[in-house]
Amino acid sequence: MFNTRTADVFYLPKLIALWALLTTVSFLLVLSILTNEPRPRLRWIGVVDAPVATFVVLILVALAASTDRHQSLFGEALQHQGVLTTLLYVGFFYVARSLVRDLVRLRLLLAATAIGATVVAAYAIVQRLGLDPIWKGQLPSGRVFSTIGQANALAAYLVLAIPITAALARTAGSVLRFAALVAVGAMISALVLTYSRGGYVGLLLAAAVLTYGEMDRIRLPWGTARAYVGGALVAVALAFALVAPLRSTVAGAWDSASHDSALDHGESFDRHLDLWRVAVEIVEDHPLVGTGPETFPDQFARYGPAVVPAATMSYFEQFRVESPHNNVLALAAGAGIPAVIAYVAVLIGLARTLWRRARRETDPAMRAAIMGIVAAGAGHVVTDSFMSAEVTGSWLFWTLTGGGIGIAALGAATTEAIAPHPSHASEVRSRND
Repeated sequence: MFNTRTADVFYLPKLIALWALLTTVSFLLVLSILTNEPRPRLRWIGVVDAPVATFVVLILVALAASTDRHQSLFGEALQHQGVLTTLLYVGFFYVARSLVRDLVRLRLLLAATAIGATVVAAYAIVQRLGLDPIWKGQLPSGRVFSTIGQANALAAYLVLAIPITAALARTAGSVLRFAALVAVGAMISALVLTYSRGGYVGLLLAAAVLTYGEMDRIRLPWGTARAYVGGALVAVALAFALVAPLRSTVAGAWDSASHDSALDHGESFDRHLDLWRVAVEIVEDHPLVGTGPETFPDQFARYGPAVVPAATMSYFEQFRVESPHNNVLALAAGAGIPAVIAYVAVLIGLARTLWRRARRETDPAMRAAIMGIVAAGAGHVVTDSFMSAEVTGSWLFWTLTGGGIGIAALGAATTEAIAPHPSHASEVRSRND
């Protein structure tokens, strides 16, 4: 979703839609409880829920102590990563946990993610071919942004979606597997066209995690593997031989990535380091509660001159620096070290719970789905280390992990699609007996 009639083209429309969706789903959940319909089930998982609760409390404490409560509550303009948005993410995490209770619902969640990402990736490719009817070939530094709004944010979103789609292909039928693999190819192509190094590293880690997690279940004879590889090479060769726009697009992407001064690797890395140094300086002065969530843009003008070289500071003064381009450092500067510890504990709890559930799972489809979420989460942590947090990727991360934890909380033996209605209790007992 985006709206070209507003100044905030990309992020605010998505945020409004997400709040509307969360409100609607929450209302329906309450209604189902009041009408004795099959009720959502939430099982306490200490290694996940205790850190999440602690994290939320510490964020609220940081809001109360913030140097600018309005800024902390709503977040930086055009970013909107304030306390309200953090609570939105946590809300979707628990909604997903309540509703995703079986393999069917989990695969529906993953399929919806894959379909949406395929559309986004296709639009990015259309942009690179110069066929975009809205932006008409206007690509900042030649980098695609699709419906997400920024190249690095698009890369982070695709890093989440690619392992999810690959996991679906793992146990799908022939037709759906072919469609999923085509979608993965489109997403990888779009990711390449973002020129996001953080995205590339995130995808490599996600692929490694997914491959390692599924390694002992993959049974692919060497002859079949050669057929897959050979078919892929033939398809690529034919594409380059027959599709002239593809050749020019790839050549242009290579030239842009190699020579575009805006993407000078050393300069970009140095600027990231300068932003990280400023964040560390803020944390050293405010270690317990930070200066307030999302207040880094205001604090940068105060701390920057003492940390950043004068020439680099002159560059940063040309625009408003929205964050330190590292989610953990942004959290530390805004909410303090205890909040970072709680957030890292959340990540560790999620990874531990999902990994253990996947590794003991006997159903190949369930295992692949959960392992896809683990891989997507690993990639997300990497991309979040090199960019400002943004609405789509952050929301998707919390929702996917919520769905995975919802399954993990039920235990390996639970396979019922929906909790039985009280009126069917005797029938269920008889069937179990």
